[in-house]
Amino acid sequence: MKFYEYLGRHDKVGNAVARGKFDAGALKESTFRRLIKEGKKLRLLAKFPNVTKPWIAGSAMPEKMKTALKVTLLSIKDKNALKALKKDGFLEGHDDDYAVIRQAIEMNPVFFN
Repeated sequence: MKFYEYLGRHDKVGNAVARGKFDAGALKESTFRRLIKEGKKLRLLAKFPNVTKPWIAGSAMPEKMKTALKVTLLSIKDKNALKALKKDGFLEGHDDDYAVIRQAIEMNPVFFN
């Protein structure tokens, strides 16, 4: 049977694949490494760079505030501040950063035909 399910969290995906509920799944590399360390039977099939957790602003936010927020986030270098945010830094995003995600979405039907 061909089906997919959104499980909501990367650890749930890895555990479901390890239990045999799914043949494959996508998860963060750090989660994959942690699950392998825990003894889960998983195998890496493919790896690609991915944009994660972008910080976004609504279109109604004043341009001056958007700019100030962007400049502030990009300037954070303090390791304690970044640790508190659970980040190692911030990069400026661009629309083409999402090309690989768009391609994956477009190719999704290939797996179910």
